[in-house]
Amino acid sequence: MKGVYISLIIVAVLAAAGIGAYFYFTGSPETVAYLNIESGNVQVNAGSGWQAATDQMELGKNYGIKTLSDSQASIVFYESDVMELSPNTEVELAQLVASQVKVNQKSGETWNRVNKLTGTREYTVETPNSVATVRGTGFGVNVSQGGDQIDVDDGTVQCGAIGKTDFRSITEFRSCFVKNGAVSEGNISRGMLMFARGRIEKAISILEQLQMRELAKKKFLIGIIKKRNNLTDENISQFIDDVNTGKVDLNEVERKIPVKTMWLAKIRKITEKIVELNKKLEIIDARLAQMK
Repeated sequence: MKGVYISLIIVAVLAAAGIGAYFYFTGSPETVAYLNIESGNVQVNAGSGWQAATDQMELGKNYGIKTLSDSQASIVFYESDVMELSPNTEVELAQLVASQVKVNQKSGETWNRVNKLTGTREYTVETPNSVATVRGTGFGVNVSQGGDQIDVDDGTVQCGAIGKTDFRSITEFRSCFVKNGAVSEGNISRGMLMFARGRIEKAISILEQLQMRELAKKKFLIGIIKKRNNLTDENISQFIDDVNTGKVDLNEVERKIPVKTMWLAKIRKITEKIVELNKKLEIIDARLAQMK
C-alpha cells in the first residue's frame, strides 16, 4: 500500500511538472495593468497618498495616476488596451477585471485605444460630466470647464451625460460634446484629426513595445524564428519591422514554427493590430488631404 501512495505522489508531481512546462512553452503570463512613463514626473496613489511613480510599475484597482505639467504617460490594460495621459491629467482605475475596465477621468486629456488583443471587454471612461463606453475602438476624452469633448478615430463610441440614460453612437471621424447634461455631435475637426493621427503613431509604438515584451518572454522561440528565417541578432529587428509593415507574410513566418502556441497567437494579434493601424494612418492622410 505504501508503494501505491508513493506511485500516486510521483504521478501527481510529474503531472504538475508537465502542466508547468506546458504553460512555460505555450503560455504567456498577463499583467493586469502597468504604467509607461514617457517623460517627466508622474505620480501614483495606491491608497496612502501621492508618490513618485516608476516606469513599468504594475497598477491595481483604485490606483490613482497623475501626470504633471512636464510629463506624459500611458497605462496598458491586460497587455492589450492603452490609455495615454497628456500633461496635467488625473485618472483613477475604478474597475479591473477581464470582462471590464473602467477608468474615472477626473481632469485633463486622454486618448484610448481598445485593441482587443486578449479578449473582448467593456471599456468605459467616466468623467464628472460624461460617460464613454466601447468594446473596440480609438477615442479621445478631453475634460474642461466648458464641457467634455470625445473624438473618435476608429469604430463606435457610446457617448452620454452622467445620470442620463440616452446615449449616442458616435462613429469614426465624429466628435461628441457634453455640456450641462446636453449631448451633441459633429464632424471631427482637421486639427483634432491631425492630433488623432499622432495618437495612432503613438499606439503603434506602444504595440511594438508590447510585441517586444512578449518576444522577451519566450527567447527559445525567438531562436527558432531566427534559425528558420536565417536571421542574426543584427537583422532580426529589421525582420520584425518588415512583418509589422506587411512586407513579410505573417502566415509564412508562423508556418515555419513547429509548435502552435498561445504565445504565438498573442504575438499574431499584436502584429495584425500594428498592420491595421498602419493602414488607418493611410486613410487619415487621404482624409486630411481632402480637408485642405
